[in-house]
Amino acid sequence: MLLNCLGLPLLTPLFAPLFSLFGMKRNLQGLAERNGPGAHLGLWGMHEVECLFRAWHAYKRGEISRAELRRAMVPVRMRLRRLLALGVASEDRHARALGRDLLRLWPALWTFLSVEGVEPTNNRAEQALRAPVIRRKLCFGSQSGKGLRATERLLSVTQTC
Repeated sequence: MLLNCLGLPLLTPLFAPLFSLFGMKRNLQGLAERNGPGAHLGLWGMHEVECLFRAWHAYKRGEISRAELRRAMVPVRMRLRRLLALGVASEDRHARALGRDLLRLWPALWTFLSVEGVEPTNNRAEQALRAPVIRRKLCFGSQSGKGLRATERLLSVTQTC
């Protein structure tokens, strides 16, 4: 069974929404590069996500325990939550949308701290989707609902067996 970054099954891999802290980093980078009123929030957020991944990689290398990882994330989570709250209050519509969306997903973003085997990225799910997405682009998608359902079923079988 194909799982997303939260360890939840993807029922329709081509259309299932994926999100992760790495995705959040990309969004923050985009905010910083816009040079709008929310650019400073993007730069601040990128720094916090780098702190997060530095601790995550130390954990993966066995340099710190899971308990130490959780402790290291407390101040990072607090600062990121403050940043997102400032984003919601920002005059920059992109910062507002990012803050609102990520606060709505807040508990799910931190699942990797409490559930063994869940990572803060969705790399495995994205890699699993790579071949089907390329196939869809090369074939110009499905031309009918029947073709779409056939493709979904074939991809489900190939991804789960």
